[in-house]
Parts: sequence; structure tokens; C-alpha cells
Amino acid sequence: RFERAVLNSINNPYAQGDVGFLRQAEAILGFDAGSRAGSIKAPTLVVCGADDTLVPVRNSEKLAKLIPGATLK
Repeated sequence: RFERAVLNSINNPYAQGDVGFLRQAEAILGFDAGSRAGSIKAPTLVVCGADDTLVPVRNSEKLAKLIPGATLK
């Protein structure tokens, strides 16, 4: 998985800059909706990317399990 992520980053023609990467990482680390997810009443689609280098698919799987009736794609 790590090797694939590195190759995807190297071959990305729209690579993210260092500052953008750091800001995105800070936002991800500072966000936790787990305690509120169970109160979502609307139909919910949780999406994820298999090649996302910052947020692993397992995080989306956990989130979908916390939201009643959510669908994961």
C-alpha cells in the first residue's frame, strides 16, 4: 500500500504543495465526528478513495458503521 501511494504521488501531474499537505493533515488530525455520527438521521453516502494517502479506507468504513443506515462506496 505504501509503495502504491508513493508511486501515485510521484506520477501525479497535480501534486499538492507542502503547505497544502500540512494544512490538510492538520485538519484531518483535528477533526473527529465519531461522537456525533450516530445522531445523523438523513440518508448518508460515505465515500472514500483506495489511493487516498491521508485518510485510509478503514476510516470511512468505521464512519459508515457509526451512521445508522449509511452506505459506503
